[in-house]
Amino acid sequence: MIEEQSPYALIGGEEGLKKLVQQFYVNVETCPEAAELRAMHQKDMTMVAEKLFEYLSSWLGGPNLYQKKYGSMCIVKPHAPFSIGIDARDQWLFCFFKTLDDLDTTDEVREMLREPIQRVADFLRNQKD
Repeated sequence: MIEEQSPYALIGGEEGLKKLVQQFYVNVETCPEAAELRAMHQKDMTMVAEKLFEYLSSWLGGPNLYQKKYGSMCIVKPHAPFSIGIDARDQWLFCFFKTLDDLDTTDEVREMLREPIQRVADFLRNQKD
């Protein structure tokens, strides 16, 4: 019997997730395709990177860091002050999937994450554009 592993385990646990979040924000910072997304962030993205790490840890099946710290996995309220339309959503997804490519993530992990991460990104949209 094959034991199914969580995406958290498949990306390399804590260390793999740290690399993913670090590379994600490198992509946000440097990819011209993410200019609108970059403009939404403060110059220093350390705090937002930590929150993404904590959220993804919980969301991907690892330790419940975000929930323990913030009491809820709901991320709508923290994103409410930002104008998130189709372009911003697509830029975030571009950076996320580029990061998976940059880190040579397996096809298994990409397929496990593709639809759920697209749903989460779309759920955070608060503009119709």
